[in-house]
Amino acid sequence: MSLTSAQKEELLGLIHHGQKIIAVKRYREITGVGLQEALYAVTRLAEVEASGGGTRTEASVHVPSPSAIDPKRLKEAEAAAMDALRAGNVMEAAKRYRQHTRVGLKEAKEAIDVLSVVHRSDGRINAKLAQAVMEKVFTGKKDEAFTLIMSNTGYDDTEARALIKNIGNMRLSASSCAGGCLRMIIAVAVFAAFAWYALTQLGLL
Repeated sequence: MSLTSAQKEELLGLIHHGQKIIAVKRYREITGVGLQEALYAVTRLAEVEASGGGTRTEASVHVPSPSAIDPKRLKEAEAAAMDALRAGNVMEAAKRYRQHTRVGLKEAKEAIDVLSVVHRSDGRINAKLAQAVMEKVFTGKKDEAFTLIMSNTGYDDTEARALIKNIGNMRLSASSCAGGCLRMIIAVAVFAAFAWYALTQLGLL
């Protein structure tokens, strides 16, 4: 289903204000597609927005869906990534997923996050349910996430709450990493500037 100009503007506005999850929900309401396809489409829209991909025209916001990826390749990608996750190698999992699907880093990371939840559940949660639970947790709807887990798995109360906590920590870890990396970059830049100044004063440059 094609989006109208007004719908695209609405979605891009949500993305611009950091409300990607709400944009995914809105995309699903408009198109009636599944969570994975909506997540993929909104991610592509976000990439256009982040890259300043020109004006918000029909061409600039055209997004392919996961259905464009051959189902066999997608299944192979998930299997290869799961093998790496079982070996405790998240980076390798993302690498293998990209090799099979040719998606970007962002899409690969999101897919691996979902597969990580599947892996931790020992198969009691599939990718579709994992995505739904993650969406609930990331939007602060932990009670709804708890209900989803309890009604669709063999988890007991303690296991369900532990899983929700682990998913929440995934988002916190990503945020902490982003902040830590930024601080490191700033520190390196300051050190480099100081070193350049000192060498200049000593006549070594």
